[in-house]
Amino acid sequence: MKKIAVLCTLFLALTFTACSNEKNADSPIQHIVSALPAIGAGSVAQATSVYTDSDGDKAVIPAKFRVSGKAGEQRVRTGLVVIGEDGSEFVWVPVLRDTFASDRFSARGFFDETDSVEFKAMRASAEKYGGFYIGRYEASRGAGDIPQSKRAQASDIWVHIPPLQMIEACKRLYADNAVVTVFLPWGITWDRTLEWLVETGCKTEKEVATDSTSWGNYANNRFKSRDYAATGAHEETRANNFYDLAGNFWEWTQERTAGGGYAARSGGYSIMGGACNGNYYPAAVRSGLSANDHHPNIGFRLAMYINEET
Repeated sequence: MKKIAVLCTLFLALTFTACSNEKNADSPIQHIVSALPAIGAGSVAQATSVYTDSDGDKAVIPAKFRVSGKAGEQRVRTGLVVIGEDGSEFVWVPVLRDTFASDRFSARGFFDETDSVEFKAMRASAEKYGGFYIGRYEASRGAGDIPQSKRAQASDIWVHIPPLQMIEACKRLYADNAVVTVFLPWGITWDRTLEWLVETGCKTEKEVATDSTSWGNYANNRFKSRDYAATGAHEETRANNFYDLAGNFWEWTQERTAGGGYAARSGGYSIMGGACNGNYYPAAVRSGLSANDHHPNIGFRLAMYINEET
């Protein structure tokens, strides 16, 4: 895999707890929760609704999405799962007011396109509604070249197309649902997801930023070696109900390099998942590649936000 630049993310230990939205007076969800209907586990939202889990933590559920009815998938702190009409699964990632700022997450030589209309809309939504959604699985190719976030065979994982085409592909999922916008993750959404894993105690900072071997499908882990796997094939890769955030395939993001390329994240199945040097890349790594690059070992993951006008 040709590298323009590879940097480990400077991982910041934040001083707030992102998963206790209900208990934090500054949580943006407090300002809208009273205006939205309540929804329970296993139910489909007829309109944008608020779900409250057994801990009292809340998440905003977009219209036409179902809250998982399965045990272990209903708590915000450990990964609340929602399912779209097509069966795609997403996990809610909490965000607190005034903490979702791009300059907290960027690494030297990389930056989010903060002047982009789409970027501003995504960030405003995350701050207003208290979070965003990330695909539970690496994206696979569905009918009509519409991406999906489902368990899928390794051969169906969508790889080998450049980032600009992936950006357009993401927009096709739920294009008829005015309540949500699906997008290719930005660097800020990827980093916020990794930070959340650390904040909840699901992973240590070392397991995310220094050595992800224990939970990533890398060549040097103990459960699979030098081969890619079906999405969600290994329970060892599950973290707060996400699968394969570390390893398996590299994943494109919309984060840009100073030279005009795009950042790929997470590392791939044919490399090592340890310290960021040589051929060792943990989950927090950024790999800068040309905007025209397309590789058989780089895929992507869907992300989704609730439209502000909802």
